[in-house]
Order: sequence, then structure tokens, then C-alpha cells
Amino acid sequence: MALTIAPCAYAQNMISMTIGEHGVQTVTANFQMSQPAPAATSTSDLSSLIASTTQSLYDIVNHECDILSVSLKGSCKVVMVNVGANINNRGGVRGPFVSANAYATFEITPTAAAAVPPAH
Repeated sequence: MALTIAPCAYAQNMISMTIGEHGVQTVTANFQMSQPAPAATSTSDLSSLIASTTQSLYDIVNHECDILSVSLKGSCKVVMVNVGANINNRGGVRGPFVSANAYATFEITPTAAAAVPPAH
């Protein structure tokens, strides 16, 4: 697994969290990436750029689950992920760019030690 490396890539995320029954936490996150391509990029190369960008988003989602497990002291699983991408043509010499986003929902089940409140 390798993340896409580009001379210019942008990423952002937005996270919201709720706590449900038995302390199970649900985290919803949105990740976005945008990568430019040279003006003369072929359709095949743009398709490859879409594939590598969306793979990077899947890698980010998996890594986010690892981070949530540690930071929220529980076991994490991805319960939903939706990834989409498109090619936007800016015209002129600036060339096209690939815009991709991932919307994911994670469930974090607290470990037994984290689920039991400390005695006073």
C-alpha cells in the first residue's frame, strides 16, 4: 500500500462523533483530496490518477480506524465507506484535476478496561 505522492495535493477532513448503547462510539468522517494533472494528460493517465487517488483515500480510512482505536481506547471497525472521484477540466494551460472524497463511518467498541469506570 502506498499513498499517492503528487507535486501538489490537497486534503481535508471533517469528523463528527456520537456515543451509543454500551459506550459504542460512532465516528463519521469525510476526507477529500484534489490533485492537478498536466494539461496534456491522456485519458488513460487520468484514469490511473483517479485509481491512485481513491486508493489513497481507502488507505487513509484504514489508518484513521487505527488512530481511533488508540485514541478512543477500543476496537475500531469501518461500518460504511463511500468513495467517489471525478475529473474536472479547468481549460487552457492549467490542465485537469482529479477531485475525490471518502465518507466513512467507524464504530469503536471500548475495551473492557475502558468500559468500566474507575472505582472512587
